[in-house]
Amino acid sequence: MKLWMVRLWLCRHFTPHYLVIGHYTKIAIGCTCGKSGKADVLAEEPLATFKRVRLGACPICNEKED
Repeated sequence: MKLWMVRLWLCRHFTPHYLVIGHYTKIAIGCTCGKSGKADVLAEEPLATFKRVRLGACPICNEKED
């Protein structure tokens, strides 16, 4: 197994998962995981807020492709 695959698996299963809530729309505009992910989002969207969710309950990660 490649090292990047292991890191991705560890990130998705052992770091906190957050929904990114838009400041003006107040709806979920994306998701991220971990402190570095939150910092990246805040660099682009400084007024965004976060809601912690379980990975299995994340509507962004689990949306169906049509």
